[in-house]
Amino acid sequence: SGSKYVDTVELSVEDARALPKEWEQSFDVIIEKGALDAIYLSGDGNFEQSVKEFSRCLKSGGVCMSFSGVVPEEVRRDGFDGKKWKWLRDGSEDLKAGCFVLRKI
Repeated sequence: SGSKYVDTVELSVEDARALPKEWEQSFDVIIEKGALDAIYLSGDGNFEQSVKEFSRCLKSGGVCMSFSGVVPEEVRRDGFDGKKWKWLRDGSEDLKAGCFVLRKI
């Protein structure tokens, strides 16, 4: 078709705490809806580990879109810290679930 865009989508079920090694610096965008909420509720540093994995798998300048209503603001800010992430949209004031958009620096 001559388009520079891929016209297929591949779905995969993986553990967000240990994403496949071959995914390193592979993605332009990660969209998660509620996964980080469930991961946060599981405890044991799983939220922080998952955010590290998201960062590892995103390309430089890649975007993470997170739709979340459970992760406390201070935990989210610590996980997506300003040294590695630029906050493009802070959904902390959204009703119920917030929309957070962050760019990997």
